[in-house]
Amino acid sequence: MNALWALKHRSVIPTLLTLLLSCGSLAAQPPPAAPRAFSLFPADSPHLYRFFFYFHDDFNRWLEAQKAGRTPAQIQALDRDVGNHFGLNIVDLIALRTVSLAFAAELLAQDTAERTHANERARFEQPSVPARLRDIENNRRRIVDRGIAELRARLSLAGWTSFRQYINGTHRNMYKISAR
Repeated sequence: MNALWALKHRSVIPTLLTLLLSCGSLAAQPPPAAPRAFSLFPADSPHLYRFFFYFHDDFNRWLEAQKAGRTPAQIQALDRDVGNHFGLNIVDLIALRTVSLAFAAELLAQDTAERTHANERARFEQPSVPARLRDIENNRRRIVDRGIAELRARLSLAGWTSFRQYINGTHRNMYKISAR
Protein backbone atom coordinates (compact mmCIF):
# COMPACT_ATOMS: atom_id res chain seq x y z
CA MET A 1 0.00 0.00 0.00
CA ASN A 2 2.87 2.40 0.75
CA ALA A 3 4.40 1.69 -2.66
CA LEU A 4 1.04 2.35 -4.32
CA TRP A 5 0.65 5.66 -2.41
CA ALA A 6 4.18 6.72 -3.42
CA LEU A 7 3.42 5.99 -7.09
CA LYS A 8 0.21 8.06 -6.98
CA HIS A 9 1.83 10.97 -5.14
CA ARG A 10 5.33 10.89 -6.62
CA SER A 11 4.99 14.47 -7.77
CA VAL A 12 4.10 15.61 -4.22
CA ILE A 13 7.40 14.50 -2.64
CA PRO A 14 9.70 16.67 -4.82
CA THR A 15 7.30 19.58 -4.39
CA LEU A 16 7.46 19.30 -0.57
CA LEU A 17 11.25 19.09 -0.70
CA THR A 18 11.43 22.18 -2.91
CA LEU A 19 9.09 24.03 -0.56
CA LEU A 20 11.22 23.16 2.49
CA LEU A 21 14.44 24.21 0.74
CA SER A 22 12.96 27.46 -0.46
CA CYS A 23 11.83 28.33 3.08
CA GLY A 24 15.41 28.05 4.20
CA SER A 25 14.83 25.49 6.95
CA LEU A 26 17.31 23.08 5.39
CA ALA A 27 19.22 25.40 3.08
CA ALA A 28 20.85 27.75 5.58
CA GLN A 29 21.97 25.51 8.42
CA PRO A 30 24.75 27.06 10.51
CA PRO A 31 27.95 25.04 10.76
CA PRO A 32 28.20 22.82 13.81
CA ALA A 33 29.49 24.57 16.89
CA ALA A 34 33.15 24.15 17.68
CA PRO A 35 33.82 21.93 20.66
CA ARG A 36 34.03 23.87 23.91
CA ALA A 37 37.51 24.61 25.06
CA PHE A 38 38.43 23.54 28.56
CA SER A 39 41.36 24.31 30.77
CA LEU A 40 42.59 23.18 34.16
CA PHE A 41 42.59 25.11 37.40
CA PRO A 42 45.92 26.82 38.05
CA ALA A 43 48.42 24.80 40.06
CA ASP A 44 47.89 25.13 43.82
CA SER A 45 44.49 26.74 43.28
CA PRO A 46 42.49 26.87 46.52
CA HIS A 47 39.63 25.37 44.51
CA LEU A 48 41.64 22.18 44.08
CA TYR A 49 42.11 21.85 47.83
CA ARG A 50 38.45 22.65 48.44
CA PHE A 51 37.39 19.94 46.01
CA PHE A 52 39.88 17.58 47.64
CA PHE A 53 38.35 18.14 51.08
CA TYR A 54 34.92 17.22 49.69
CA PHE A 55 36.33 14.26 47.74
CA HIS A 56 38.30 12.94 50.69
CA ASP A 57 35.25 13.14 52.97
CA ASP A 58 33.29 10.92 50.56
CA PHE A 59 36.29 8.71 49.88
CA ASN A 60 36.92 8.19 53.58
CA ARG A 61 33.31 7.06 54.15
CA TRP A 62 33.71 4.58 51.30
CA LEU A 63 37.06 3.42 52.69
CA GLU A 64 35.63 2.84 56.16
CA ALA A 65 32.87 0.71 54.61
CA GLN A 66 35.55 -1.32 52.78
CA LYS A 67 37.35 -1.98 56.07
CA ALA A 68 34.27 -3.50 57.70
CA GLY A 69 34.73 -7.21 58.32
CA ARG A 70 38.39 -7.25 57.31
CA THR A 71 41.30 -8.47 59.36
CA PRO A 72 43.75 -5.96 60.87
CA ALA A 73 46.38 -7.02 58.32
CA GLN A 74 43.96 -6.37 55.45
CA ILE A 75 43.05 -2.97 56.91
CA GLN A 76 46.73 -2.05 57.21
CA ALA A 77 47.31 -3.13 53.61
CA LEU A 78 44.34 -1.03 52.48
CA ASP A 79 45.65 2.02 54.35
CA ARG A 80 49.12 1.45 52.91
CA ASP A 81 47.63 1.33 49.37
CA VAL A 82 45.69 4.55 49.95
CA GLY A 83 48.82 6.23 51.33
CA ASN A 84 50.79 5.09 48.28
CA HIS A 85 48.10 6.53 46.01
CA PHE A 86 48.57 9.96 47.59
CA GLY A 87 52.34 9.46 47.95
CA LEU A 88 52.15 9.42 51.76
CA ASN A 89 53.38 7.19 54.54
CA ILE A 90 50.91 5.99 57.19
CA VAL A 91 51.67 8.82 59.64
CA ASP A 92 51.10 11.47 56.95
CA LEU A 93 47.97 9.65 55.75
CA ILE A 94 46.49 9.81 59.26
CA ALA A 95 47.33 13.54 59.44
CA LEU A 96 45.80 14.11 56.01
CA ARG A 97 42.66 12.22 57.00
CA THR A 98 42.32 14.14 60.29
CA VAL A 99 42.78 17.57 58.71
CA SER A 100 40.75 17.01 55.55
CA LEU A 101 37.78 15.51 57.41
CA ALA A 102 37.71 18.41 59.88
CA PHE A 103 37.79 21.03 57.14
CA ALA A 104 35.33 19.10 54.97
CA ALA A 105 32.90 19.23 57.91
CA GLU A 106 33.32 23.00 58.08
CA LEU A 107 32.75 23.34 54.34
CA LEU A 108 29.67 21.13 54.51
CA ALA A 109 28.33 23.36 57.30
CA GLN A 110 28.71 26.35 54.97
CA ASP A 111 26.87 24.43 52.24
CA THR A 112 24.05 23.79 54.72
CA ALA A 113 23.96 27.47 55.66
CA GLU A 114 23.72 28.43 51.99
CA ARG A 115 20.93 25.91 51.34
CA THR A 116 19.06 27.03 54.45
CA HIS A 117 19.31 30.67 53.40
CA ALA A 118 18.10 29.92 49.87
CA ASN A 119 15.21 27.81 51.14
CA GLU A 120 14.15 30.42 53.70
CA ARG A 121 14.13 33.11 51.03
CA ALA A 122 12.35 30.87 48.51
CA ARG A 123 9.62 30.13 51.03
CA PHE A 124 8.67 33.82 50.82
CA GLU A 125 9.38 33.94 47.05
CA GLN A 126 12.34 36.23 47.56
CA PRO A 127 15.77 35.92 45.97
CA SER A 128 18.81 35.13 48.06
CA VAL A 129 20.57 38.09 49.62
CA PRO A 130 23.83 38.57 47.67
CA ALA A 131 25.68 39.88 50.73
CA ARG A 132 24.79 36.71 52.68
CA LEU A 133 25.97 34.50 49.81
CA ARG A 134 29.23 36.47 49.58
CA ASP A 135 29.74 35.98 53.33
CA ILE A 136 29.26 32.24 52.95
CA GLU A 137 31.69 32.08 50.02
CA ASN A 138 34.24 34.17 51.95
CA ASN A 139 33.86 31.76 54.88
CA ARG A 140 34.60 28.88 52.50
CA ARG A 141 37.74 30.62 51.25
CA ARG A 142 38.95 31.17 54.82
CA ILE A 143 38.23 27.54 55.69
CA VAL A 144 40.22 26.31 52.68
CA ASP A 145 43.11 28.66 53.42
CA ARG A 146 43.22 27.41 57.02
CA GLY A 147 43.01 23.82 55.78
CA ILE A 148 45.96 24.29 53.43
CA ALA A 149 48.00 25.90 56.23
CA GLU A 150 47.08 23.05 58.60
CA LEU A 151 48.07 20.40 56.04
CA ARG A 152 51.37 22.18 55.43
CA ALA A 153 52.02 22.25 59.18
CA ARG A 154 50.93 18.67 59.96
CA LEU A 155 52.44 16.75 57.04
CA SER A 156 56.13 15.98 56.89
CA LEU A 157 58.10 17.87 54.24
CA ALA A 158 58.15 14.76 52.04
CA GLY A 159 54.44 14.21 52.69
CA TRP A 160 53.53 17.82 51.83
CA THR A 161 55.62 17.64 48.64
CA SER A 162 53.97 14.36 47.58
CA PHE A 163 50.51 15.63 48.44
CA ARG A 164 51.04 18.83 46.41
CA GLN A 165 52.19 16.69 43.49
CA TYR A 166 48.99 14.66 43.79
CA ILE A 167 46.83 17.83 44.03
CA ASN A 168 48.51 19.48 41.03
CA GLY A 169 48.64 16.28 38.99
CA THR A 170 46.09 13.50 39.34
CA HIS A 171 43.55 15.54 41.29
CA ARG A 172 43.87 18.65 39.13
CA ASN A 173 43.27 16.64 35.96
CA MET A 174 39.83 15.58 37.26
CA TYR A 175 38.48 19.14 37.13
CA LYS A 176 38.07 21.11 33.93
CA ILE A 177 37.08 24.77 33.62
CA SER A 178 35.02 25.87 30.65
CA ALA A 179 36.92 28.50 28.67
CA ARG A 180 34.16 30.90 27.71
